[in-house]
Amino acid sequence: MAGTAPPRARFYDGQTAQAYEVNVRPTTNELLVLGGDDARVFARWPIGDLSVLGDLAHEAVPPIVCRGSDARLLVADPEQRRQLVSLIPQLAPLAAPPPTVARRLAAFGSTLVALVALFWLAVDYGSEYAAPLLPHSVQAKLGESVYEELTADKDECHGKAGLAAISFQVRCITPGHPSPRVTTTIR
Repeated sequence: MAGTAPPRARFYDGQTAQAYEVNVRPTTNELLVLGGDDARVFARWPIGDLSVLGDLAHEAVPPIVCRGSDARLLVADPEQRRQLVSLIPQLAPLAAPPPTVARRLAAFGSTLVALVALFWLAVDYGSEYAAPLLPHSVQAKLGESVYEELTADKDECHGKAGLAAISFQVRCITPGHPSPRVTTTIR
């Protein structure tokens, strides 16, 4: 593992906001994070404790972390990330190809369609199952509210003439009942 060209990276020590330009050298058992002149050792991370936070689908440069440490290592160059992955397999999310725009649009579109369908089903079928669970007083208030909304600014049938009109409409739509002849006057 030793002897590969050291990749350039940024190192955050987890203590300060300072970013350090570093070289990264994987060895057989550990990942060395060295200062730009290779004189200062920022970190010696055991290979088995390394992991990647996130992935390329969600972050431009996902950070490499070591278990038990607050430090972060960011390798921006894709070729350098591929080299690290070839030597340290658990860092595979560093080299995954980012999703294409078409794939992201397809995922967004299908998610949107699924959410609309779920909403439609919840409203259409969910109310059928939820209504019996409501107390009668709430059902009555809801019914009155709907009635007021439907009849606002509408003419209503009252008295004998209104009842006759409703009875006539019922006879017209009742199966097996002979339909009366209806004459329509166009005004």
